[in-house]
Amino acid sequence: MQVIKRNGEVADFDPDKIYQAVLKAAQTVYVLTDDLRQNLAQVTKKVVLDLEEAKVERATI
Repeated sequence: MQVIKRNGEVADFDPDKIYQAVLKAAQTVYVLTDDLRQNLAQVTKKVVLDLEEAKVERATI
């Protein structure tokens, strides 16, 4: 899957960037535990699966 960045550049989708962003946001509110990290990883996987199921060819970010 590819995404269109704000500057118009087309790039391969990197699920780890989503995970890192969610992790960074969670750190501002919660103490990160292994369980929380696993839950966030599952949420990231779900988002990726939902995007793939929606057959989005090029999402914009």
